[in-house]
Amino acid sequence: MKKILAGTTALIAVGTLAGAAQAADPIKLSVGGMMNQWLTIGDVDSYTYATGRVREYGNVGLISDTEVHFKGDTTLDNGLKVAVVIELEAERTDGSTARNADQQYVTLSGGWGQVRVGEMLNAATIVHNQAPGAGAAFSDVAAVFPASVPNGGSLQTLSSNVTTVDGIADAGAGSVAIDYISPMFGPFAFGITYTPRVLGRGFAQESNSLNDLLGAAFVYADKWGPVAVNADVAYARFDYDHSIGASGTVTNNATGVVQAVPVGIKLGYAGFEVGGSYIRIMDSLKTGQGVANNAAAGSYDGHAWDAGVAYTTGPWKFGYQYYSSSLTGDLTVKGKDQHNIHNAGGAYTMGPGVTVSANAAYQKYRDEGNTVLGNKQEAFGLITGLSLAF
Repeated sequence: MKKILAGTTALIAVGTLAGAAQAADPIKLSVGGMMNQWLTIGDVDSYTYATGRVREYGNVGLISDTEVHFKGDTTLDNGLKVAVVIELEAERTDGSTARNADQQYVTLSGGWGQVRVGEMLNAATIVHNQAPGAGAAFSDVAAVFPASVPNGGSLQTLSSNVTTVDGIADAGAGSVAIDYISPMFGPFAFGITYTPRVLGRGFAQESNSLNDLLGAAFVYADKWGPVAVNADVAYARFDYDHSIGASGTVTNNATGVVQAVPVGIKLGYAGFEVGGSYIRIMDSLKTGQGVANNAAAGSYDGHAWDAGVAYTTGPWKFGYQYYSSSLTGDLTVKGKDQHNIHNAGGAYTMGPGVTVSANAAYQKYRDEGNTVLGNKQEAFGLITGLSLAF
């Protein structure tokens, strides 16, 4: 039934476009974007359980995150609104001179809701509520400090510390997808999404790939007197299929299904925000699994959650947030990989689109194996920077 309704909606949208009058203004792109420049003074301690402390060092870190956005829209004579979004990553990635589009998609919208097609954040991620904070976010803290533990096994973490399906192997964040977001029905709305090939485009089963991501989210947004209430719950799943070699032989026998149920809530009152989120991941996915004794099998099975509070008064904002994940990681080792972040910060809006901030952050990684291969890493730093929106 859902497939029939989705197909009917698409046909209506295409038919509406075909019958639109030509008097509407053509799409003209405007330029915008964002820039974050972070300076960190920090200290990092790395340990192994077998030999004790391996390395202790302090350092100065610089992180740059810049995007250029091109956006435009037009409203046709029949009322259909057509919009385009292109978000380009402006900085190069480590060890590469490549530039790429972070998101690029088209939207068709009207009183019936909105359909989006292209590379974009998962619909469930857009409506998801996470822990409020001020200044540098969880993803900024994780980017500033070392992202792994030396001399240990593989470490499983959620991409950008996002407690939605996009946090699992970046599923949906860089994929070509189609989704539908409903209008508000009183305080309620919903969204559905489909991605044939996760982190790619084209047919899902042509190579070793994650595929057939299906998701749905249910949203509540209302005010209870002076208190603003925003909440969401979602479900998503995708498959992992094995790869077929050139001669028709199976080169990777990994198969599995990943399912995730994220929930989030945020309350606002008189300048205060308090909220958090939780995701439960049920994962038989075996990333990098080889045919020989499943030696490199890995899994996201586990959970992650966050909580935070923030207060805004005039141009000032202050906040504290905490993040924790516990994921299976290497299936050959008993236990779970642990990742924890404490992040306290303040931000001051100097003018339209110009914000300066400072954060004190602590991050800890602990490999699942408390053995010769197991280890942990702790980092503390002061992060300050300038955020621009244009």
